[in-house]
Amino acid sequence: MRPRLYPADTLDFASSNGVGILSDAISCRVLSGMGSEELELQYPAAGLHFSALAMRGIIAAKPDPVRAAQPYRIYKITKPMAGVVTVYARHIVYDLMGVPAKPFTASNATLALEGLKANAAVDNPFQFYTDKSTVGSFSVAAPTAIWSLLGGMAGSILDVFGGEYEFDGLAVKLLGRRGADRGVSIRYGKNLTSLEQNENCANCYTGIMPYWVDMETGAVVTLPEGVLYAPGDYGYTRILPLDLSQEFAAAPSEDALRTRAEQYMEDNRIGEPTVSWKVEFVQLEQTEEYRGQALLERVQMGDTVHVEFPAMGVSAPARAVAADYDCLRDRYNSVTLGSVRQSLSSTIVEQQKEIAKKPDVTAVQGMVDAATGSILGAKGGSVRLLDTDGDGMPDTLYIADHPDPAQAVKVWRYNYEGWGASENGYNGPFSVAATLEDGMVADFITTGTLVANLINAGTLQSSNGTFRFNLDTGEIYIGGYATEQSVDNLQSNLDGQMESLTNLQSAFAKLLLQSDQIALQVQNIVQNGVDKVVTSTGYVFGADGLNIHKAGDEIETRIDNTGLYVSRGEDMMLQANHLGVVARDLTANHYLIFGAHARFEDYSGNRTACFYIGKESEG
Repeated sequence: MRPRLYPADTLDFASSNGVGILSDAISCRVLSGMGSEELELQYPAAGLHFSALAMRGIIAAKPDPVRAAQPYRIYKITKPMAGVVTVYARHIVYDLMGVPAKPFTASNATLALEGLKANAAVDNPFQFYTDKSTVGSFSVAAPTAIWSLLGGMAGSILDVFGGEYEFDGLAVKLLGRRGADRGVSIRYGKNLTSLEQNENCANCYTGIMPYWVDMETGAVVTLPEGVLYAPGDYGYTRILPLDLSQEFAAAPSEDALRTRAEQYMEDNRIGEPTVSWKVEFVQLEQTEEYRGQALLERVQMGDTVHVEFPAMGVSAPARAVAADYDCLRDRYNSVTLGSVRQSLSSTIVEQQKEIAKKPDVTAVQGMVDAATGSILGAKGGSVRLLDTDGDGMPDTLYIADHPDPAQAVKVWRYNYEGWGASENGYNGPFSVAATLEDGMVADFITTGTLVANLINAGTLQSSNGTFRFNLDTGEIYIGGYATEQSVDNLQSNLDGQMESLTNLQSAFAKLLLQSDQIALQVQNIVQNGVDKVVTSTGYVFGADGLNIHKAGDEIETRIDNTGLYVSRGEDMMLQANHLGVVARDLTANHYLIFGAHARFEDYSGNRTACFYIGKESEG
């Protein structure tokens, strides 16, 4: 398919050819990665549309054998060399570099992408979609370019929720995983023409140092040995400090911390370099020999491909992570296969995410609307009756996006055994299907109302790990716990709880009434004035001051505005008022001071000494 040129302000690339088809193009290639797409075009200065090639213009071209043509905005045009210019363009979604979003917050991936659309500070023609329901805390604290918020910065959507991006026209899709395993195999001696293996140890660590820290108290838990080493002899040391604070609600034991850290090392293969293969292969779908197996030789970004090259010890499945596609010849120049491994820091973030799929009425309605829009928006396609066994009688109803089953991607098949739908071509696998023997199967089912007799989850042949809900008998079975509970018993327990709650509410109401009465009495007393308060400890607050005296005690103490008075019956033992201090039977354990110069001191043996200290001038 030849690329087409459009003016810079174009948003519709399907209804016309724009400025025109770039038939004179010498070469046109799309370089794709997981979340990146760029186009390079070589065009002669004598070409028909040379004068229309301008900065910010848009070139529409196919990025792979399956997807529709994508729009790429021109950002660089070289000067003519030997009468030829090279034009560089990025996918149109890169325009989001210039679209800022206002501050907002979101609690899951769907709301975060919806927030990018709703909070755009300028006109934003792009749509955002995700199949992830990951829960997480996402916030935009200050106006920020939407492109940066999608990924590439701390706290971005990709950083918080994970996933893989796919660009489709004006749509940005955040997917749990791009691509599929379509059965494509690349073998030495069949279609493999070149293979280059690369190893990257940039993210290869020789060990980890796990720890747990309490941010409030500062308490830290580490291992006695400090570091856990990956198996192997590396010739160097590179240790990753691994924060496992989010893995434990409270301080873990050393054994628990060690076990979790060892599992992390195994899951993330920290001591293994990232291996990738750059392969060049013949696309057999374009050969007559493999015409009936065309779909098997199509590769899209993110697809799993099976590579077989015994001479290099390569025999493994790998994902298509980068591609160089020739748009003029409709074939790949090369495909890079490897693992889509994140950095270790982002892997740690990924561990902290919680997956919570909770469809509600709004979500169901949204899916209904999406399905309706997809069906009503479908254009073209083919409906055929096929004779699959060659007996001259049609036996299969075929509905697909292409009249040729070998070329089709989205397919519905109906026959006497049942029906099935697939996004992987004529021979499936069928992710949605129904047969008389096996019933209906689907990757997911969304429903507003479910009517059923029995709901069963897990393995039917084993009670371990299963969940069964019999709606006819009202029994719930949870495997592994040997628990059965009838709906009647549940209702009885619920009624008992409701009765207890009712009694509690009644008691609480009485307590509120009593508290209201007490408050009213106190209010009346305060409003009418308080003359005297008597406590159970013998304290009397009245007009005469504070009297402290209990029945049976011989000592009484009174404090009023004139002073302090302590008496035993009629005898005054101590008084302190404006006349001074008068006391009976006064005892000084150590010394008694008179004025500024005289002091009586107590000595053992009932002896007392009197000292007078005068000034030196007094001799």
